[in-house]
Amino acid sequence: MRFGESTISPLTRQFSERLGVDWKRRARLLIGRHARLSELTIHDERMALQVEGLRCLGKPGMEGVQARLKEEIVPRDLFSLAVQSCVTSDTDCFAACVALAEAMPHLQSAFLAAMEWVEPVLLCELMKDWRTNSELYRLTKLQLLVDTRFDGLSDFSSVIAEVQTQAEQRLLLRAARLRASPDWVQIPLEENITKLLDGGFQWEVCAHHLLFGDASKREQLLEHACEHIQQSQEKDIEWWITLLASEPTQCGEQIVQTLLKHIGKGRCYIIALGWLGKTQYIPELIDFLDDPSLARIAANTISMLTGSMPERDGWQQTVTNAVSTDKDSKADKTDKADNADNADKDDNADKADKTADKINKIVDKIDKKKTEEQYDFDSHLPWPDKKCFLAWWDKHHQEFDASARYLLGRKREPRELIDLLKQTSLTWRPAAAWMLQRQKQEMALDTDAAAFRQITNLAHFEQLVESIV
Repeated sequence: MRFGESTISPLTRQFSERLGVDWKRRARLLIGRHARLSELTIHDERMALQVEGLRCLGKPGMEGVQARLKEEIVPRDLFSLAVQSCVTSDTDCFAACVALAEAMPHLQSAFLAAMEWVEPVLLCELMKDWRTNSELYRLTKLQLLVDTRFDGLSDFSSVIAEVQTQAEQRLLLRAARLRASPDWVQIPLEENITKLLDGGFQWEVCAHHLLFGDASKREQLLEHACEHIQQSQEKDIEWWITLLASEPTQCGEQIVQTLLKHIGKGRCYIIALGWLGKTQYIPELIDFLDDPSLARIAANTISMLTGSMPERDGWQQTVTNAVSTDKDSKADKTDKADNADNADKDDNADKADKTADKINKIVDKIDKKKTEEQYDFDSHLPWPDKKCFLAWWDKHHQEFDASARYLLGRKREPRELIDLLKQTSLTWRPAAAWMLQRQKQEMALDTDAAAFRQITNLAHFEQLVESIV
């Protein structure tokens, strides 16, 4: 189909704007509790069609781009323009996108994200005229290493050797994990162990050594972690508990017991129980459902262990029963006061004030353990109903083996984890991907990658599992 000049420009702009908006929506989709890989696939296929539309419209569609580059650019605009410049091989527009990303650091992540939506061969061609002393240049080269479609690895030894900034190290660690290439990263554990636990990219470094280090290295890291827990506050240790508590053998139990002894039964302890994966702790988690400051994270951990979701299995309440009841009581009494005599109005007003006091006390209790900035880390989680969950647990507890370790009600075995990666909500998939690769280094899945590429990788993993059996 051929389009007239009057059609190409508005159609190009429409494709470009929709692509940018869908990219922003995708970030929210990836952390959603309800969306699954099937929904992500629909979303990503729509984005791929928009990219293909921009490619088909080609150079004629780029005529209006110069005007857009003169407008105020936000990340979603740069994302779509960078993709468009690549798929149309427009060197001038690509250079302009590079200049914007280098001049305004807040646009860099959008530029690098765009590179994941173009063919690596097109990107390599456009990069030939790029000055090589730029950090963004090195980051883009490293982004190609992350993309498992790219096979030109022999040309990248110099890029790996010249890694300088923490952002570059983080991308290199990600590439090494996805490519199962530990030799790319040279961060000696013995010299940096304190730095690993206090620096800005702790998760990636810790994960790298747990995945690829030998048993003595892992034991060294775990021992130091236990010592670190004794000297730290909860907010400083939560990031790596998600890794260490999920470790095989007795290492996970050791971390949990260290937490219990030195930090106590708080938020980090509850999170650790989920990553440990043993349903023997369910009764203890049920007790936390009575504490408004910990009820939601405890319910989330219960879901992580059992696969039961409050909103799906009938043990969710939209607000705490007490707050809900008191609000209804206040509303009823206010209505009665409007139709009563003055004496009744005064009486009802007093009762309403008492109800308000009750509500405030409950809210204060909920806020008691918030951070100094009063940030509610669990605002995205549903409130649980303890009685309803007890009824669910009484019916289903015999389905679980006390000696096994679970994720979302499935045993942590490769076949089960692959099924979870295909079926569970997007918010849980990074945990399943980590546990899968921790058992099988070659089964590395980038849960942020385009869904259709993830599906291809999962099919390959299934073949590997079948061949092992």
